[in-house]
Amino acid sequence: MKVFRIRNKDRIYAYYYVSNNYEYSYIDIVDGLDEYPLFFYMHSDKGKYTLNEFWTKKWINERVIPYERQNINTILKNSNMEYYNENLMLIKSKAKS
Repeated sequence: MKVFRIRNKDRIYAYYYVSNNYEYSYIDIVDGLDEYPLFFYMHSDKGKYTLNEFWTKKWINERVIPYERQNINTILKNSNMEYYNENLMLIKSKAKS
């Protein structure tokens, strides 16, 4: 399992965990912060600090090129990817959208 920090400048909001084969992932939100980005606030306000795979994919899909994108095969080829995988796409782009 690989772990990445989800942060904005110096503040860490959550940790992104992805399996070694990039097929499964989840997010742990840091508990006890004064403020969160809206997506994390919606969950932390309800007392849920671990996002399951469904909500993690929702967060990822806001940050990666969608599978339906025109010329996706060219993008995959330029990224040295054999097939589309949201988790791997997120890591390769460093989650910068």
